[in-house]
Amino acid sequence: MKVFATIRTRWAFLFVYAFLALIIGWASLSPRIMKPDGARLQQTLWYNLAVKGTSGSREDPVVRIHSSRVLFPFLMQVPQALGVAAEHSFSLIRLLSIFLALMISHWFLLHWFDDALAFAGTLFMAATLPLTFTEWFEIPTDFVEIIIFTLGIWAIYRSKFALVCVLTLIGTLSRESTAVLPFFLFFSVFERKSLKWLLPVVSAGLCWLIPLLILRWWVGAFEAHGYGLGIRHNIEGLSQLLMNPHPYNNYLFWIYLFGAFWILPYLRWKAQPGFFKRLLVAIPFVVIVYVVVGGYFNEPRELVNLYPILVPAGLIALFADFHKEHMRHELFDKSASGLDEIVPT
Repeated sequence: MKVFATIRTRWAFLFVYAFLALIIGWASLSPRIMKPDGARLQQTLWYNLAVKGTSGSREDPVVRIHSSRVLFPFLMQVPQALGVAAEHSFSLIRLLSIFLALMISHWFLLHWFDDALAFAGTLFMAATLPLTFTEWFEIPTDFVEIIIFTLGIWAIYRSKFALVCVLTLIGTLSRESTAVLPFFLFFSVFERKSLKWLLPVVSAGLCWLIPLLILRWWVGAFEAHGYGLGIRHNIEGLSQLLMNPHPYNNYLFWIYLFGAFWILPYLRWKAQPGFFKRLLVAIPFVVIVYVVVGGYFNEPRELVNLYPILVPAGLIALFADFHKEHMRHELFDKSASGLDEIVPT
């Protein structure tokens, strides 16, 4: 399948996404964010892990958890080996990850839409991503996570289960929330009449669990976790609306992140291909964990792994009836098989 319609269109998209990457990268450097701080933190975490180790240390447990997210600090070593300063290396790798996330998103959406709607979906993601920039320093894992999950959902769709395992392993080196990818795989391949789905799901799950346990042991973070208080934190944050009601409370940003796309795919359920119906069934479980246990409402970056599901499903809900010429219906038919095994059509 051609990624772009023409050479001219191809270069136009490259230019637009490069420009957007620069804008998004700058947007994450808000007035309250000091550029070197993100780089210094990543350098400190990498030093703790690779040089002196943190096993058995008495450091902040949150720092130890972040120390287990080794992928981005490792990538920073490449330009630094060429003489690039730490803060510039951080910004360079982050800029490249933003650009790749946009390009891969467009390529991914082309599997269901033409260039026009693929571009629209990628622009939706680019427009909403600044809602995730709520920390005092840049978080390096968000765009890497978008890349991993976009490629992972594509690999699940194409039944490339070995690739799903590889992506799960790589993603776990960036962030432990990659556990959601094997969860999506389970909902995509589960069958009540067969156990053939068990091997790829267990394999992907082990590709998450084994490296995570090794990393947590290495940095001494087995007993350190930042989870379990999500519901309390979220209720306290939302209670601020009672004292100062306004639409820009950042505890509402997780709703704004996908906006109408949270509900449109479910309202237009019959328009969804079988592949997305299965994934849409999984999303409420992910959100429940996010709300109750593992996520903070004022950190919507923890939901960026839903972009490759809610964006295409939302576009299908919006345009399936009125702009069918923009859809690739032959792929819809292919992805509808086996749906009755998990949810009624």
